[in-house]
Amino acid sequence: MKKIYLILLVLLAAGSAFTSCSEEKPFSTATVDDNPRIIAPTFPERDENGGLGTISEIDRDVLFSITVTTTPADYTSVVWTLDGENVGTEKTLEMNLEAGIYHLRVDVSTPVGKTTFREGLVKIKALAEDPQSDEIVLERIVVPGGWARLSGTNLDKVAKVALKQINVSESKSNPEVEISDVTYVESGAYIEFKIPAGLSDGEYRVVFIDVEGNRYGANTMDVTSKSLVTSGPDSKQPNAKWTLTGLNMDKVASLSLGGNAITTFVEQYSTRLTFVSPIVADGDYVLTGITSDGESVNFFVEDEIKTELAVTVKDSPSEVELWKGHYYVSWEAGASESAKEFGEVKTMIQDLPLGSKLKIYYTIEPNDTYHQIGTKTAYWTDLPGYPESVFSEDGVVEIVLTQEIIDLLKAEAGFICVGHGYYVDRVTYEE
Repeated sequence: MKKIYLILLVLLAAGSAFTSCSEEKPFSTATVDDNPRIIAPTFPERDENGGLGTISEIDRDVLFSITVTTTPADYTSVVWTLDGENVGTEKTLEMNLEAGIYHLRVDVSTPVGKTTFREGLVKIKALAEDPQSDEIVLERIVVPGGWARLSGTNLDKVAKVALKQINVSESKSNPEVEISDVTYVESGAYIEFKIPAGLSDGEYRVVFIDVEGNRYGANTMDVTSKSLVTSGPDSKQPNAKWTLTGLNMDKVASLSLGGNAITTFVEQYSTRLTFVSPIVADGDYVLTGITSDGESVNFFVEDEIKTELAVTVKDSPSEVELWKGHYYVSWEAGASESAKEFGEVKTMIQDLPLGSKLKIYYTIEPNDTYHQIGTKTAYWTDLPGYPESVFSEDGVVEIVLTQEIIDLLKAEAGFICVGHGYYVDRVTYEE
């Protein structure tokens, strides 16, 4: 009996010990010296070109919300930044955002100075009834004191445009600039407004404001005082006049083609520069430039800004035929005959190399007393810099394909010829 009693006492003590252990709260083994880590959410990897991945894509009437889980949880602090501006220090960030693309970053740190971060893009989509602008790259690059144009839909609702600089350390304290002199051009479905002359170079978030004061995001634009070539040269022959167009072209001090210096210009304006090209052999060259303040001239190439432009020089440029026929264009013959569409060619044109020269050969219809030709998109929008013209004899329209023209053709279903009293006979291009 005594032995049984002792066994019972041992079992009772053991049970008490197990009960005591199960009631203890779990404790963390992490210390302040551990490296911080972001466990969740998983941020997307950068794309093959190094661009940030998209974290979230939602409509602008949906609350944006994100929560970060970190370790060591007891020793980490969190800072959220949006377009370079601090917007929160809690684990959960919630915001109502206007339409546009935002750069979101979360920094996690410990008291001993160890840090880590994650970043990505937040895309907020406009609603169908909102005034909204197209993402035409060259419309998003402007100069201080110059004119801006933004194409899009429902832009007749825009009464004001607001600009606020982002992605700079002082962006939170920078005041928003309102522009009230905004013109809506119905025929082209765009608005025009002047950029204030005093704006600093940098990236600005754009907001449309209607007459009732409602705000609609319109993404961003870059304000620059640097020289930027957006198209050209229109010719690629040696010892010939070459014209470059762009922004702040009056600041260009010199150019170099394959090491051949060009310091004398035929014409030089803020938007255009003409010079005589050096006498060089046919071949591939690099065009560079220096501005009056010693900076490199920039070139807009395939949606990227670079400091050089590849140019193929040819004494006799080859002309490639895209279409041949004898099509009568007349507004008296009905809607379908008032424009010439070119089937596959009308969309092939938008894929031609930047700076190519498009040529439309035409002959008059002698029985018509009036002759007018226009080159437009399939939505009947004029190609920038090439308005309709009246003529009285056979001829050719030459169009240098700028990035602005190419973007417009892609956005509006390709190229057509319109007008009255002529035949389209041939369409070609020169590289």
